[in-house]
Amino acid sequence: MLDGREQQFAKLDAVLKILILSGDRFDELSARMKQLDVTLHYHSAEGILDLTYSGVNKFAALQQFGLEGEPFVCFGNDMNDVCLFEQAQHSVLIDEYKPLLPLATEKIYVDDQVEQAIIAKVSELGAQYMPVRL
Repeated sequence: MLDGREQQFAKLDAVLKILILSGDRFDELSARMKQLDVTLHYHSAEGILDLTYSGVNKFAALQQFGLEGEPFVCFGNDMNDVCLFEQAQHSVLIDEYKPLLPLATEKIYVDDQVEQAIIAKVSELGAQYMPVRL
């Protein structure tokens, strides 16, 4: 018999993303998941395993909303941001994720002022890239 959570899960039309927040067998789980039609991202900074259905990513979401070809600015910090950084007009790396470094237009260091730095950068880039409305 299914408990309440299992019943709710069974009612879902599709599962697009699962985050594993903690565990001591990530390597074993990763090996088993690679046999399925999923994309795996290990977020090393947070120690999180991110499983998404193959072909589901942030850039695909923009395409679904009809925004492909539109210029955009993105912020990111991990492997799941690569697809956005490859297409962005301007990309801001938060911290030091090495695979994003060559794709980043600029970066913001993580320190005790990181939130203020992100807010300032969003304001700056908004003013720089926001279309003028007449």
